[in-house]
Amino acid sequence: MNRLSCFPNNFKGIIFDVDGVLADTEPFHATAWKDVLSSYGLDISEDVFQEWIGKSDILIQQDLKSQFAKLKNVDVLAIKRNSIRAMILERLGPSGLREEIERFKGHKLGVCTSSPRSECKLILSQLNLLDIFDVVVTSEHVRNTKPSPEGYLLAAERMGILPQECIVLEDSPDGIKAASSAGMFVIGITTSFRDADLAGANLTFSTASEALIWIGETNIVQLQNS
Repeated sequence: MNRLSCFPNNFKGIIFDVDGVLADTEPFHATAWKDVLSSYGLDISEDVFQEWIGKSDILIQQDLKSQFAKLKNVDVLAIKRNSIRAMILERLGPSGLREEIERFKGHKLGVCTSSPRSECKLILSQLNLLDIFDVVVTSEHVRNTKPSPEGYLLAAERMGILPQECIVLEDSPDGIKAASSAGMFVIGITTSFRDADLAGANLTFSTASEALIWIGETNIVQLQNS
């Protein structure tokens, strides 16, 4: 594929997923869910944990309560979120992404995540990225989380740009499906899934930093040729 030929016309903004894109926190979620389940003598296969990547905690809680009767009256969501909050505070710190993102301050910058507002805010704060985004869309802002395009469409609307003017960085098949269904150019980040699992993306890169470098270089070429 010619990478330059598929770059969106009138590129005006970038929307980032959080877990697995801005922060390598997907393993935190798996560990937190495992801790919750083990405390009740339960276990789930690694394949199931992989399927949960990109899904909202509320949907995962519903799945668990439907599978395990002993969890029916347990607030597993609160236990899991307390666990992951402790991991975020203990293990997450500023990354080099801020400098990369700041190069696009002339564009609109947004976040779209299936995580709750409080968790998203904590992660961005720990990464020193809380003040850099124009728009942040979390699970509380939509009726349907990924793979529904609702969150991405809302992010574009609040950023004041059209979906086709957006580039999205995502790490999960559900997130890629959501952004693609919204009519956006999607870059898959292979932190959580293999390249082949992210076939719905326009392009894939190993890290968000690599993707941002490519976006910047390609945008310069586009501007020179326009």
